[in-house]
Amino acid sequence: MPTTEPLRAACLTPPAAGGVAVIRAVGAGAAGLLAPYLRVRRPPDLETLGPRELRLCRLVDGDEVIDEAIVAVRRDDRGLQVIDLSLHGGPQIVQRALRLLAGAGAEIVEPASLRPWRDAADSAVVEAVLDLLPAARTPPAALWMLKTGKALAAALAEASRRMDAGDAAGAVEVIERLCRAAPAARLMVRGARVVLLGPPNAGKSTLANALADAGRAIVSDRPGTTRDWTEHAGSLDGVPCILVDTAGLREPSDALEAEAIRRAADQARRADLVLEVFDGSRAVSAAEMAVLAAGRPPDVPGLRVLNKSDLGCVAAWTCRPEYRNEPPVEVSALTGAGLADLRRRIREALGLEPPAQVVGPLTAGQCRRCRAIRDLLAASPPDLPRAREELASLLGGA
Repeated sequence: MPTTEPLRAACLTPPAAGGVAVIRAVGAGAAGLLAPYLRVRRPPDLETLGPRELRLCRLVDGDEVIDEAIVAVRRDDRGLQVIDLSLHGGPQIVQRALRLLAGAGAEIVEPASLRPWRDAADSAVVEAVLDLLPAARTPPAALWMLKTGKALAAALAEASRRMDAGDAAGAVEVIERLCRAAPAARLMVRGARVVLLGPPNAGKSTLANALADAGRAIVSDRPGTTRDWTEHAGSLDGVPCILVDTAGLREPSDALEAEAIRRAADQARRADLVLEVFDGSRAVSAAEMAVLAAGRPPDVPGLRVLNKSDLGCVAAWTCRPEYRNEPPVEVSALTGAGLADLRRRIREALGLEPPAQVVGPLTAGQCRRCRAIRDLLAASPPDLPRAREELASLLGGA
């Protein structure tokens, strides 16, 4: 039976200007306290929301929308409701939410008094997600982290069951699937770095603004306006990314321009994906292609983008050999035509399409342990005892 205990609430995550904050409320009346402040198309019944369910809501104060929120409800071993409310991490939003809870009767406490709680059905894998949530760059990414933590714990439990049954091959299959998804999962956590390269006046700044859904870079029709790289935090339909706009690549006419081009090439080497952006309304010269080929690292995945499709794309385009089976994406950063297709192609190139199906280790430590378990199980003969120890350490948070 649930015990009676004063309703308490705290912000579990450190105060920050960005990311995601997690507010936890614990007590027999937690659901009734929060329900009046949550708004969705279908009102959430927090009393009956399952421990594996998540709801995307809006946190409101009367008719005023404060923020988008992700709500998860569980019960602890005493029967008390434990509700986690994930919000954008701005200090003003967090303080506003805590004032709402205090006004409704909750006692605001230090996070240490609530942080140690763990659902008996969960493992350290799930609990570790709370440590990552402040780094989530978008609400969909935070929702993905919460769901993936559950899915990852379930996959590891399945591998454990197969080990106990002596099915080393089956356990390897489960762990190998997680290892293959690790790079994509890490991109979802930290955000993908997408660098735009191309000749001057190809519309790279306008395209970066359009993809990031922002207006941060000053754009101009004059070639060579961008003289250094600039970053734009963005979201590709929920997938967090950093879009890097760079100086136009061409034969430099002075030392300043040469340095800008060198920096553009340096950014490309650090990219997860390079977008080769051209003005599709005109034919590119052999010299421009040569400069671009010198600036783009051969070992970084890339997509070719023909911008300014509103002006009409010329037919005289010869794809690079590695793009022979990957036709260029025609877009107009000015009108928005083709941007949805480009966002999808970017997610596919990064291994993040569809994002919801990406289930893999979320931290470097989890990656190392998954690889160790896989190698132990794949040995001849399989080392099941040590693999079980590694898995127990992973699930136990060691």
